Amino acid sequence: MERIAHAISLLERVMISGNELVTKQLNEENFKGLSSEQYEVLNYLKIQGDKYPSEIAKFQGVQKSAVSNRLSKLLTQGYIEYVSSPTGDKRYKHVHLTDAGIALLTQINEKYCALIQEWFEDFEEDEQLENFISTLAMIQQRIDEKGAKA
Repeated sequence: MERIAHAISLLERVMISGNELVTKQLNEENFKGLSSEQYEVLNYLKIQGDKYPSEIAKFQGVQKSAVSNRLSKLLTQGYIEYVSSPTGDKRYKHVHLTDAGIALLTQINEKYCALIQEWFEDFEEDEQLENFISTLAMIQQRIDEKGAKA
């Protein structure tokens, strides 16, 4: 159990410190004036698909009013839109990532990957990368399986 706790701690540190460093090194122009919270919303929608604002608030651990403000700015910039709920209930709308939002994420992620690739050029020429990808895929598969059962 101690080794798992250590692995989790390392993963958390890598994700947080790596994200901070990349965000600092990519200038504000690359993020087109997005806050990190707005960027997180766009990525969440890209990965999870359409969501209710309350689901986004729960994911980000904030009040719905904070998410409402973020969504309003993203809507004004054309990166999201509201679509009808799949249940047909007109009181609720899903947040949907637009083509412009997808294009922005693609631009940012290309720059993000290029920066990280510079740091690990020697890593890519090794079987370590394949092992790393396989391990992450296995972890995600198990998370998906546990989530389906929950």
